Amino acid sequence: MWSLLLPLPLTAALIIPLLWSSRTSIAVGKTDFSDLYAAAYVVKEGQGHLLYNDDAQTEVKSRLFPEGRTTRTHNHLAFEALCLVPLALLPYPAAATIWLLLSLALLAFTAYALEPFFPRLRKSIGVPLLVPCLAFYPIGQTLLQGQDSIVILALYSAAFISLRSGRPYLAGVALALGLFKFHLVLPTILLLALYRERRAVIGFLSAAVPVVALSVAVVGFSGTAQFANNLVISNSSLKDSSNQLRFALHPTAYSNIRGLVYWLLGSQYSDMVLILIVVLLTITALIIAGLMYYRTPSDLQFPFAIVVTTLVSFHLYYHDASIMLIPMFVAAEAALARRCNAKVLTTCFIILMLAPLYPLSYIYDFASLMAIPIAITGVCLAVSHRNRQTQTSPTVPATAV
Repeated sequence: MWSLLLPLPLTAALIIPLLWSSRTSIAVGKTDFSDLYAAAYVVKEGQGHLLYNDDAQTEVKSRLFPEGRTTRTHNHLAFEALCLVPLALLPYPAAATIWLLLSLALLAFTAYALEPFFPRLRKSIGVPLLVPCLAFYPIGQTLLQGQDSIVILALYSAAFISLRSGRPYLAGVALALGLFKFHLVLPTILLLALYRERRAVIGFLSAAVPVVALSVAVVGFSGTAQFANNLVISNSSLKDSSNQLRFALHPTAYSNIRGLVYWLLGSQYSDMVLILIVVLLTITALIIAGLMYYRTPSDLQFPFAIVVTTLVSFHLYYHDASIMLIPMFVAAEAALARRCNAKVLTTCFIILMLAPLYPLSYIYDFASLMAIPIAITGVCLAVSHRNRQTQTSPTVPATAV
């Protein structure tokens, strides 16, 4: 379990200097939070229908951040921008500072709320779960870039706690609130449907309808059509450098199936062929995960669904991988209960927690390979079920457990 803690000094040695050296860049709008702020500013000005219009975004960002970076097409559902309007009422430096403090507070609250569900892990590491959370590089990158991934982590944690507490409807509602990054939510909902968590799916749908309706109301039908068009364009030409810059999508930097395909085959095949391969592998992964319903105990289904979601998501930058903390904690708890192979997990955790690997992977172009320890963590969750069956009642059929 020290594999969750030993990398903390390395993370601190990396993130703290980066935060300090980037303070000027953050102030002039060269981080991801400037995109969120600009989107909220457009909605505040009553120009929601222009939220996905590149020319309008360029004009707003050049006015707000004359020294900022190149404008990127906004690709989140509009209700997130609406929620951030209060920050857009403030000067950008104040808004960025408040967002950082809110993210830290939400992370601390989330870690505190999760602790009762991991008693062995908490006792083993001897420190609050917030410590390994801060040691996880994706969390540090989220704070550095002003991203919204801690919000997604908090919503997934709320869903996890609700499912463990016998309140699946609330779990579905929590996941629906994360639809501003729908690619990190929809695969999980699909798997919950396959796992026959009907109340969770009903809760999701009941909250998703007003969330989507609100987003449409903010941008109008023309803005919604533009959003859909942007999704098609960004998916169909990921090898185009101009589109990569426009949509901030760099497939070989994804730590998932799509990243691995583009990393291995990107120079040999066209976008259409690569998309077909990704779709086939994604469907295969979802089918396998769905078939594991009869072999996966209820306490591991949702964490396993999170791992599958990260692997099949539209894109997965490192800050998006923050949600992996939940299956990592669950796998660690299972290892301490001797339900899965602790040595394999330790190897995965060392890789996933070793902060210097992440920036090096961008420099030397092996970020997609981080999907391997993510996938192995998921496999460990599945294998732990088989080990548990063997230890408890080897003669009982899997469907009866």
